[in-house]
Amino acid sequence: YELIYDHLMDREMKDNGLSQKTRNNRLGIIKQLIKLKKRPDDYTKEQKLIMEDIKAKKPEPEHYRALSRDEFVRFLNYVLNLSETKPQMLKRKVTMLLSIGSGARNAEIRNIKLEDIDYDHKRIMLRHTKTHVTRHILMDDNMVSLIKKHIELSKPTDYLIQNELSKGTISRAMLQRYFLEATKVLGFQVSTHILRATFITMMIEDGASLGYVMQLAGHKHLSTTEIYLHMVDKKIADEYETHNPLAQIERDSWKPADSIGSSLES
Repeated sequence: YELIYDHLMDREMKDNGLSQKTRNNRLGIIKQLIKLKKRPDDYTKEQKLIMEDIKAKKPEPEHYRALSRDEFVRFLNYVLNLSETKPQMLKRKVTMLLSIGSGARNAEIRNIKLEDIDYDHKRIMLRHTKTHVTRHILMDDNMVSLIKKHIELSKPTDYLIQNELSKGTISRAMLQRYFLEATKVLGFQVSTHILRATFITMMIEDGASLGYVMQLAGHKHLSTTEIYLHMVDKKIADEYETHNPLAQIERDSWKPADSIGSSLES
């Protein structure tokens, strides 16, 4: 049930449309179907639609959204202002900065162990990856200091982002809650995948080679990284649409001033 619920949460965070009541209703129907072991032929129309929704293929990365420059700055300010004296807030801060600073996936961040952190070389080994291939993410001095401070304050014994009660890694839903709360405060959607897309597009925008980005992102094929080129093109178009000089003119008043018109005619 938890895996199905996580799947629905993922879809709703992307769609940003279904209420908690609707999610609970859907989950209740799915639990009922599993319990009764009903055959697909016996499903009602609504039940069939829900099961098809669960089995639906994930959209390609080009359909995912990256933060705009303004949203990125606002998100960064939000994270940097989180308290470093309260263990829970510092844990949240480390989680979010790791996400935007490395493009690591939800499960990859949650499964980082203390033994995976290499302070000397300023890198973290990711063992629990989507492609099942171990890779490293890099850190700067500020990130190293923040992680050390978090470990000193929270005293995790195994996982970097640890559940205080079970001493295991925190759940997927708990990590998602961090981003849901950020979404409410900021007024725009934030998730590990959006931050991952933002990391990749910003790296490409700043001139990093696709091969290098491919390694950092943990893509198995270069063609997957190339899909983000479409996101970069769209992001540039969106930035132009918002910030170009002519965008400052209201479309209803799309007329030159009399003096300008006269000078042009002469």
